[in-house]
Amino acid sequence: MGSYTQQLRIYPAPSPRRARRWDIAATITIYVLSGCAAAGACLYSFSGLFFLDTCRPDGCAVVRHQLALGVIAGIVVVVIGTVWGLIRLVLRQLAWPVALGALILAVLLWAYAFSALISTFSSSNL
Repeated sequence: MGSYTQQLRIYPAPSPRRARRWDIAATITIYVLSGCAAAGACLYSFSGLFFLDTCRPDGCAVVRHQLALGVIAGIVVVVIGTVWGLIRLVLRQLAWPVALGALILAVLLWAYAFSALISTFSSSNL
C-alpha cells in the first residue's frame, strides 16, 4: 500500500450546467400568460360583484365568498409557482413544468370561483 497522498485521487471539477434557453423562454412566456390571466380574473370578479346586487342577500353571500376565495387562491398559486419556478431557473433545473402546473391549477380554481357567479346569473330572474 502506498501513502495516503498516493491513494487520493483528484477528480476535475464538474463543468457548470448551462442554462437552457428554450426553458427560460418557455417559463417566462408562461409567467406572462399567468400574469395576464390573474389580471383578467381580478377584473372579471370585480365586475361580477356589481351584478350580485339584484339577488337575495342570503343567497349571494355564499357566491361572494366563493368568488373571493377562488380568485385569491388562484393568485396565491400563481405567486408560489412563480417563486418556485424562479428558484428552479437559478438552480438551472427545468422550470416550465412548475410554471405550467401553477397556471393550470390557478385556471381550475378560477373556473370554480366563476362557476358560482355564472350559476347565479343563470338562476336569477334578471
